[in-house]
Amino acid sequence: MEVHLREAADQDAPILLVVMQAAFAQYLGRLDPPSGVHRETVDSVREKLKTGSAVIASVGGEVAGCVCYRAEGAHIYLGRLSVLPHYRRQGIGALCYSS
Repeated sequence: MEVHLREAADQDAPILLVVMQAAFAQYLGRLDPPSGVHRETVDSVREKLKTGSAVIASVGGEVAGCVCYRAEGAHIYLGRLSVLPHYRRQGIGALCYSS
């Protein structure tokens, strides 16, 4: 399986939102405190891209996952690692974190 990673752009905000919400759907009503991903909007994702970045992982031309990140001093904060359920356990999350 070949995974292609690319930097997300502003126009990718709707795709990022769909992937994040789909990846966290199984946890809706099960996490305490609940994930904020289901309150996100396309506009809030665009705001995240203004202050940080995201990487999109694709397999065979289809988006399989993503991760948001931003610099904090000398460190990088990684957040919302999101892999669609049918792409899990194939190393996509590890690739997103190591990119």
